[in-house]
Amino acid sequence: MLQGFDENGRPKLRAAKRPITLQNLLTHTAGFTYDLFNANAVRYEKYAQVPSLGSGKNAALQIPFDPGYRWECGINTDYVGKA
Repeated sequence: MLQGFDENGRPKLRAAKRPITLQNLLTHTAGFTYDLFNANAVRYEKYAQVPSLGSGKNAALQIPFDPGYRWECGINTDYVGKA
């Protein structure tokens, strides 16, 4: 999970507490967001050079979120459709 950034701009990460489930994706609790709602996601995308969450690319799923933690409107169902 992305917990913010240190004083040098490097992401502070920890392992997710649980894997993503289909239920998480369907109920918007997988941790995925829209870039425009989450400045830290955008900052991480730039730092890690991964595609934006809205790109629809599987590589975008490398952004570290914590499934089951909270509801957040985002790209969850987009990836259900891809599956």
